[in-house]
Amino acid sequence: MIHPCREETCEFHHIGFPAFLGFSLHNVVDGIALGTSFLVPHLTAVVFVALIAHHIPTSFCLASILKAGAHTPKKILLLLTIFALMVPVGALAGYFTALKWDPYFIGWAIAFSAGTFIHIATCDLLPEIHKLHETKYRNLGYLILGLAIIGALSLLVKH
Repeated sequence: MIHPCREETCEFHHIGFPAFLGFSLHNVVDGIALGTSFLVPHLTAVVFVALIAHHIPTSFCLASILKAGAHTPKKILLLLTIFALMVPVGALAGYFTALKWDPYFIGWAIAFSAGTFIHIATCDLLPEIHKLHETKYRNLGYLILGLAIIGALSLLVKH
């Protein structure tokens, strides 16, 4: 949702704070996935690496959106700090909640979380692949490569 007007001068397009709220909620959910994965130790490293890999661009994206919204560097740093703290908050909530669950449901919760993230990522990526005719096959190849890497890594995790 990037729009050509600045937040303080635009009556309709306020992108900074809604983006912060959305990304922060996303971080809580990521934290829940991480916290739950501590109860399945062979998944913890994979979940952690996946979170780090996508939080670097997510943090950059949020900072860029906040900057485009004409927020001060001090406010951007404060919001990014709160945004980053949502992962440990979610992890603690996920871990202590999942401790009370039957191990069978922990497996279902992790599978649901992974499926949700794959669904969202795919729904975001597939339309982007076909935007530019001259690069759509290369982009599709990168998507397939990414899925192949996920498949290969899943073979390493199986016991």
